[in-house]
Amino acid sequence: MRSTFLKFKIDPAGESKNIPKLVRLAGKDILTSDLRRKYSKISRKELSSEIAKLHEGNKEQFTKIKLVYEKIWKRVGKDYIKCIEKILDHKLKDEKICYIVPSLYANIADVLGKRNVFIVAAEVQQSPLDYILLHELTHLYYAEIIDKLNIPAAGESPLMEGVDHLILFKSPIKKLFYRIKYNEVNFVKTNSKFMAELEEHWINRKNFESFLKEAIKIQSKFPNVVIC
Repeated sequence: MRSTFLKFKIDPAGESKNIPKLVRLAGKDILTSDLRRKYSKISRKELSSEIAKLHEGNKEQFTKIKLVYEKIWKRVGKDYIKCIEKILDHKLKDEKICYIVPSLYANIADVLGKRNVFIVAAEVQQSPLDYILLHELTHLYYAEIIDKLNIPAAGESPLMEGVDHLILFKSPIKKLFYRIKYNEVNFVKTNSKFMAELEEHWINRKNFESFLKEAIKIQSKFPNVVIC
């Protein structure tokens, strides 16, 4: 099995090009505070210049962070792909890209484009890195499979987050990351009843497609799921 499903990049131009897409997806709060204040007042060209400034003098630091993530992927990548293919009943083909970026306040997966994930360039502030990487990557593959199965209702935020956590923690993928427990995750703690009902059907699922159809019904019973 090839292990090139994920490529890591430090690319100011590519980062700048994707920022408007991410703002449309998640709002301006996804940006760092300084960039957020400027965003509505600057042109695309000025945005590119602002991103370039964030990279100036930080090449060594960002490269170090990139190498850390590459090392993580080298350790877990093949096993993760094998597991996620089995869970989703879907053979993966397309390579994804992970951008290491200084312009964002939070990590995010472009679930509309289904191609890129963006990880904040702050190695020390984030933990655990292996979980962070697999969490965002799983969002992409989840978005990809619900598109293939033509079940758009499964793309609502409660299921986008809830099912991601089940995939990671309630499957063999859990063995690939460390130092974080299922019941310690904010989303799981905050939405415990929602997650408990999802988990029950996850354990007893026939396949991923049948689980999604049941999950949509469960979501309709919990209108106040908190995304956190």
